[in-house]
Amino acid sequence: MQMSGIAAEPSCLLATGLSGSGKSTIAKALVHGHPAIETEFRRTMPVLMIDVPAAATAKGLATSLLAAMKDNNYARGSVASQTERIYRLIRECEVRLLILDEFQHLIDEDKRKIIQTSADWLKSLINMTKVPVLLLGIHKSQRILDYNEQLRRRFSRIIELHPYDWGIEAHRKDFRGVIKAIASRLPFDQAPDLWNHSAAFALYQASSGLIGHAIHVIRKASEAAILADETVLSPTRLAEAYDQVIVNLLPRGYAAPRNNPFLDEKVLERTPLQPGALSLINDSVDTKHLRPHDVLTTR
Repeated sequence: MQMSGIAAEPSCLLATGLSGSGKSTIAKALVHGHPAIETEFRRTMPVLMIDVPAAATAKGLATSLLAAMKDNNYARGSVASQTERIYRLIRECEVRLLILDEFQHLIDEDKRKIIQTSADWLKSLINMTKVPVLLLGIHKSQRILDYNEQLRRRFSRIIELHPYDWGIEAHRKDFRGVIKAIASRLPFDQAPDLWNHSAAFALYQASSGLIGHAIHVIRKASEAAILADETVLSPTRLAEAYDQVIVNLLPRGYAAPRNNPFLDEKVLERTPLQPGALSLINDSVDTKHLRPHDVLTTR
């Protein structure tokens, strides 16, 4: 992290994966771990993150970056003038990592082509600022780099995030570890035992191994329990959350279990623990698979 901006060529990374595979959760964890600091005289933003707007033009990218850096006139000016302000603010805010989520939006779906001017603009931004860039998107995002050789050369690493596989012991251990980290961040008197084998397997079945979807189910169930003034996070609430959200979340080719996994007797027999309130569980993540240190340092 301390070295970014010093080396001649910044270390950049593209991470692709299905929706719910943990891309955005990893990004939020990086932002959460390196928060912006604002005083009367200055603002520092070690990690700057934006969502790439749909059918992103160069101006759309520039406007989003300026808005994220609190530029009062973020939408005003030509692309050239906006870009100059971006260079200045990146220096002033001491940005050390730039994260662009939804990178696939550099593909214009209506015209079925890559927005080449936006890709070229991003290449120039990397060249001028020397700040490492983390791109996040679904699988087709790699097409953007494949069609822009100069931009592709800036990305020394391309990784793919896969769903967890319960049949692999290391995956089971990691999946349960993530669930435990999420549960431990809930401000309950005692952390809900969502990582015991039966409950974790139910979450795995519900999400098809996509950790982002498992988090979504936990969040939805917790919100419902709190709104109802309930003192426990019950399997019934998890079952309701599953029915409400999971069918719309699973990507194409992933079928939801025929039976609601939270209505299994092994899950129902567990005694839920006493909750206090809901935490920001979407900030919890196991980032070791991404190796964020590789992103935050230069070669």
